[in-house]
Amino acid sequence: MLWLAVGLGGLFVLVPAGTELLEARRIEAAERSRTATVRRAAEEAERALQWALDDPLTDPRVLETEAEDLRRFRAEKEAAADDR
Repeated sequence: MLWLAVGLGGLFVLVPAGTELLEARRIEAAERSRTATVRRAAEEAERALQWALDDPLTDPRVLETEAEDLRRFRAEKEAAADDR
């Protein structure tokens, strides 16, 4: 009888813990995917800006606008990193 009570008690503890573990792994995988997507977008934007900077025919006003956007993006990225 005691073993049955221990078994049921363990069942009520282990099943919710296992469910939480699976949910945490799913959320972690989604976060990794989202992080990779954002990182790729940031790298593409940085690469496009670098190409514009390296192009001697680019109008300086365009460079100023893109540099301002990149500075704002980096500031938001740093603020997000500080929030962690």
